[in-house]
Amino acid sequence: MSFSAVKAATNVGRKVFSQSRQAVTSSAFARSFLGVQKETQISRAFTRSMWCLTASSNGSGSGIHSCQSIDNLGSQHVTRLRWPSVSQTCSCGHHARLHTEGDKELSRFLEEEIKLEKDGKQAPEQIPGFSLSIDGASATLSKTKDGDTIAVKFNVNHSVEAEELGDEVSGGQDEEPTPPAMRAYPDFTVEITKDTESVLSIKCHYTESELDEDDLHEEGEADVEKDLFLIDEVSIHRGTSSDSTYCVGSEVMDGTLYDMLLRMMNERGVDNDFVEKLSDIATSVEHGNYIKFLEELKDVVDC
Repeated sequence: MSFSAVKAATNVGRKVFSQSRQAVTSSAFARSFLGVQKETQISRAFTRSMWCLTASSNGSGSGIHSCQSIDNLGSQHVTRLRWPSVSQTCSCGHHARLHTEGDKELSRFLEEEIKLEKDGKQAPEQIPGFSLSIDGASATLSKTKDGDTIAVKFNVNHSVEAEELGDEVSGGQDEEPTPPAMRAYPDFTVEITKDTESVLSIKCHYTESELDEDDLHEEGEADVEKDLFLIDEVSIHRGTSSDSTYCVGSEVMDGTLYDMLLRMMNERGVDNDFVEKLSDIATSVEHGNYIKFLEELKDVVDC
């Protein structure tokens, strides 16, 4: 036999061996894949069966979830999950959510607190000549006089203080102490706009109403009226004030200029009587916002 004939026979033998090996490998892979698929089907069927067993039935087949048979493949029972047509809800009418005992106690407390606060609610009073506009915790008192527009703006957040009660209303030893009254003393800004576009802005804050001994220059001069508010800073701006707007602090302001600015506000109705009524309005606005906060808090707790 020639060398070329031997080489050809060898190549034919290699091809036959290779094809036989690939067939064996494919067969083994197929058996392995079918085995995995069979185990997966068994696992899924078992898992779904356990899922079905956990469903609560009320006789009509309804529950948290139910299973519906759709086919039989060999010896395996294949099922499909079906969600209920109506979701379970809690007593508040919403989808079931976590309600702890603490939540329930808080809800009952808020219900009583809201009722008590509403019983003591008072509508804000009006200051003659000024119109009141309220936007949440912010409010504005404004009026127009002889071409000037006066706007007093304030915000009631963090403005409430507990007033000290006198001995006559604090209660005796055997009586329960009367809770202190809450009153708002917000910082406020007086904006005066004339015919020009420039706005004179004067920021003020409340001060103590009691007379100090230093304010009485002589004995018997008890009729000296102390201002119920003080000027913090003054600025002039066009449109809306910004961080680049220059401000003059009252601590570096000339005393005569300070007194003239106070007089300027007094002549436009912003005086001691005005700021006392402003405190009444701010107290009412703050109280209304507090009641709304309690109601919204109860809605969150109940959901």
